[in-house]
Amino acid sequence: MMQNETRRDLLDRLIVAICADYERRKAAIEEGSVSRRVKMEYQYMNSRVLDGAGEISGSALAETFIDEIGNGTGYAASKVCGMKDMCESTYKIYKSEIKGNIAKKLSLKD
Repeated sequence: MMQNETRRDLLDRLIVAICADYERRKAAIEEGSVSRRVKMEYQYMNSRVLDGAGEISGSALAETFIDEIGNGTGYAASKVCGMKDMCESTYKIYKSEIKGNIAKKLSLKD
């Protein structure tokens, strides 16, 4: 049991880090400040992250959820909850499901 919890924690931290880096990759793609190969990798990574979030939250809220996951934003400071009437437990469930779906999209989880 302990090993599964450790894997889950590591996967959770990895997804948070990937989400935290989403905007930097997006800016590098738009600016053209990276090589063609790196740009393709960034595009792939960001499209998988956006798809994973969008499938759960809908496309309108996907980037906001990505930002909040990456920055560790909680319910009280959430922009999502201001846009959509959502209770705290629902918000936490959405964030958890989005993280899991992003991991699946990146082939980090079955």
